[in-house]
Amino acid sequence: MTTENNNGHTYVQAKAANESIKAQKARRQLKALDGQYIEREKVIRLVHQLASDSRRQWLSWAERVSPELSKKLGVDALLLQRLIQNGVEQQLDEFGDFEFTLRQDSMID
Repeated sequence: MTTENNNGHTYVQAKAANESIKAQKARRQLKALDGQYIEREKVIRLVHQLASDSRRQWLSWAERVSPELSKKLGVDALLLQRLIQNGVEQQLDEFGDFEFTLRQDSMID
């Protein structure tokens, strides 16, 4: 017994499509329980937060270390801080060219 709707789809085809969707959902749930499935937006947000925190730490590093280093080296603290700061900023600018993306083809099926 096959009945067709207006689009030419049979009940059997609709039921098979429904079962396929259920199976896909079950696989995703199993992977989530296994820790294999990630929330894309959450990962992107966490990586951005980590990068921002790291940048802030590096930018404040020169100010923290220059007084002690200047004493050990016998040089002007402010001059040393500016030199270190310039080097850190240059390095961070080079790292800033890095683009983080999560491509769909790199995700687990």
